[in-house]
Amino acid sequence: MDTLTDRLLDDTQRELARLSGMSREEMLPALLLLSLEREQVAAIAYSEDLLIHRLDALDVPDEVRELLRRVILWVQRDEELHAQ
Repeated sequence: MDTLTDRLLDDTQRELARLSGMSREEMLPALLLLSLEREQVAAIAYSEDLLIHRLDALDVPDEVRELLRRVILWVQRDEELHAQ
């Protein structure tokens, strides 16, 4: 199955292979840009708007669902700070 995660992993592997042929001076800015892009992807992936339907579908008590929602919000904030 070709999931978004699979495509992201394949893309990252291709980028790292491309970077391996660069000099250290060229590689550092390219690695920093790649890591920034991946942090932005993570921040979006944890957005409440994208995950709320999954939370609503869980067969758990409301208190657990609310706790998970709060955890996801904190993870998203953490990922956004990494991107900054």
